[in-house]
Amino acid sequence: MRIDGELEHEFARTLALVSYPRSAYPGWLDSIIQIDEPNVDFSIHIVPLPPEVVSARLVRKAIEFRAR
Repeated sequence: MRIDGELEHEFARTLALVSYPRSAYPGWLDSIIQIDEPNVDFSIHIVPLPPEVVSARLVRKAIEFRAR
């Protein structure tokens, strides 16, 4: 891939995270965001769920936890 008229070729790699871990702790994404490599760009796109879907899932999880 030639970028802005440079003479050398640069290669690109795209990695996609398509689902989240089953449980997450504060800072779980830090190791990915803080990659210490030159010319590495990080982008995140989150599609929010409708409030009624989130509410229904939370109610279902609360019932599951109480049943234990």
